[in-house]
Amino acid sequence: IMFLYLVALFMDQQSVSWADLDGISSWLLVMQYWLVLFAWEVARKIRSREEENGYVTYSRIFGRIGAAVVACASQTVAFALGIYFAYEFSLSHLYLLLISVGYFVVVWGHVRFVFLPNRQTSKLRPFAEAFIIAVLLAGFIENFQPGQFLE
Repeated sequence: IMFLYLVALFMDQQSVSWADLDGISSWLLVMQYWLVLFAWEVARKIRSREEENGYVTYSRIFGRIGAAVVACASQTVAFALGIYFAYEFSLSHLYLLLISVGYFVVVWGHVRFVFLPNRQTSKLRPFAEAFIIAVLLAGFIENFQPGQFLE
């Protein structure tokens, strides 16, 4: 809902009507941001076997590998949407570089945990956060125009 609110704010600020809005792209962008946050929610509740306790975690519900796959699949779809945006809207190489680096960092975190599950490698939250930052920063930089905020 927050992302839809941001779309509405953008439309109001830019005097864009719903009829003029590229609805598919807007929904896909909302989906991309939702997916990275969903993956963060899953990643922060993944534990190694020795860390499990009474707290309900996704690794307890789906298993260690299943939980990592759920988070990584969400991030993969978000990354794919980023690639789609890059080509559909002729975004910069910097945009592609930022989301690619963020994606490969988060995938490395998941792979490391799946093959070496322990207390250290189960900390997937920082990797998910790095991907969120990469996606948000790429979008911000891509849309930033010097002097835009000084007017």
